[in-house]
Amino acid sequence: MKTIIKSFVSILILLIAFIVLLPNVTKAATSGEAYQIITNPGQDMSTEVNINWHSDVEGSFLEYTLKTDTEYSEAKKVVGECHALDFEEPGDTWTVYDFSKRNVCQATVSDLTPGTEYMYHVGKTSFSKNYFFKTATGSGSFSFANMSDPQFYGGTSAQAWYNLMSDAFEINKKISFVLLNGDVVDQGNQGSYWNLLFANEQLSTTTIAAAAGNHEYYAGGTTTIDARFYNAHYNNPDNGASNVMNSSYYFIYNNALFIVLDSQKTESGTWATQIAWFREVVENNPTQYIIVSSHVSVFGAANGSNSGTFRNAWMPVFDKYGVDLVLTGHDHIYARSKKIYSNVESNDYYRGTYYVIGGVAGSATKYNADKLDKTKMDKWFELTTTYGIVTVGSGMITYRCYDKDKNMIDFFQIPAKRTGNAVEDFSKTDFIANLAMEINEEDRTTGRFVWTKDLYGYVNRITLYGDNNKFIESRFIYTDNENYFNLSGIADNSISNYRAVVEFRDGTVEERALTLSTIIDYGNITNVVSNLTDESLNITWDSTLNTDLLSDMKIYIDDKIYATIPLKVMLKEFAIPRDILKS
Repeated sequence: MKTIIKSFVSILILLIAFIVLLPNVTKAATSGEAYQIITNPGQDMSTEVNINWHSDVEGSFLEYTLKTDTEYSEAKKVVGECHALDFEEPGDTWTVYDFSKRNVCQATVSDLTPGTEYMYHVGKTSFSKNYFFKTATGSGSFSFANMSDPQFYGGTSAQAWYNLMSDAFEINKKISFVLLNGDVVDQGNQGSYWNLLFANEQLSTTTIAAAAGNHEYYAGGTTTIDARFYNAHYNNPDNGASNVMNSSYYFIYNNALFIVLDSQKTESGTWATQIAWFREVVENNPTQYIIVSSHVSVFGAANGSNSGTFRNAWMPVFDKYGVDLVLTGHDHIYARSKKIYSNVESNDYYRGTYYVIGGVAGSATKYNADKLDKTKMDKWFELTTTYGIVTVGSGMITYRCYDKDKNMIDFFQIPAKRTGNAVEDFSKTDFIANLAMEINEEDRTTGRFVWTKDLYGYVNRITLYGDNNKFIESRFIYTDNENYFNLSGIADNSISNYRAVVEFRDGTVEERALTLSTIIDYGNITNVVSNLTDESLNITWDSTLNTDLLSDMKIYIDDKIYATIPLKVMLKEFAIPRDILKS
């Protein structure tokens, strides 16, 4: 009997130890009035954040205040917009697991002060623990963590991500938010997997910007037709593409525009709706940097990747709008491309985008072997846990990649294509007046159409037409550092006519006619005056001759050369003896 009791006690101790070591997910999932709480970006991160939570009661709300107001004495109340969680739709062929009956609630906290630390709690009669966030300053450098594919399926895989989150904030204590490039959970229809996300203590101290991955769309091996599981757990800015609201969105953090794509919604092989939305977002939100997040990668080849179709649809868009950095996941390998423009390596300072596949920020069981097109890559690591810390400064973006032991295994920098400084006194009239044509004096069949660099934030597109309305070039102006079109095939010794069309960001369009002359201007001799005296014929003149193009001037008497005068002497008078004239 003692042996049986002793064995039972031993088993009980082991069971207790096992439970203690598991992530604390039960409390997060069953706290009643408010649980699965998360802070997501607002459209302008200097003044706004979005908050999502689940609740088992009606009428839950949040209170927020300054971080220093520990008693919530100055707190403001925001009532969430709540709806019953219901994943069931006619025609569904899958089962939803571990989602109790509950409400999904969303709230936007706006009119915040830039560069300020806030805290909030959520509930009704009792409140959650405190959650914290800090608004963007509106200018200056900042850092964020970049992670991909933690893909929780149990306590061990979740703990791997918890550790990496902790390491990232230990390496850089000023991380402003975490960007997750999809596949946070292994199956979107598994409520217990989502519980693992919200069990991470780090979520209470930071903001999460997440993309939807194919695993968020998964339900028991079947891919759903929408992001219903993802949308129940994130409250993103209400500014996405019409067919993928919330799973596509954008936000601005200081000098950077972040655009998050839903790469799972392909519209029968095309991304037409999202591409049209992307263009509108970029054209109406001029910033120094453009950073894109997508789950599907551009150059990957693993996991049945559709990177080829994604690349064909999106790379021309990224090229056109001067995207600086595209952060992706899906392929479970870390890889960093060369600077790519038009699908080849670019040596042009102002053209080209860097593409990063973020690797696995989680369990080693999720690694993939190398299946990359290495011709486009500068660095890659297979079978390695990785995450990035990205610092966005006034002159460049710096990316540092770390492994699970906090070793920095990759480092690269992206110089800014734009200054990011829009002038305050921009004048359309002055801008149009300063459009100009320039000839290349070393090769007069080439030249440039130029404009001033103060267009940043005010001009969308410049188009140039030649003689007979012949189209020459049209360009969306994504940088203020480049201010010309190159011209070639210019006719020699002629005058060419051009028409410049400028489309301003406010929707107005203005034109200006321009000319470019290749007729060589040698200068002129004017005001020639002769005066005959008893001794000589005195001649004076004014000269604007181009001494760089002409070597000398000749004086003729009765069609015969009398004198050759080097132009470097620059004479403006000459005397011919009278006896020479008589002869």
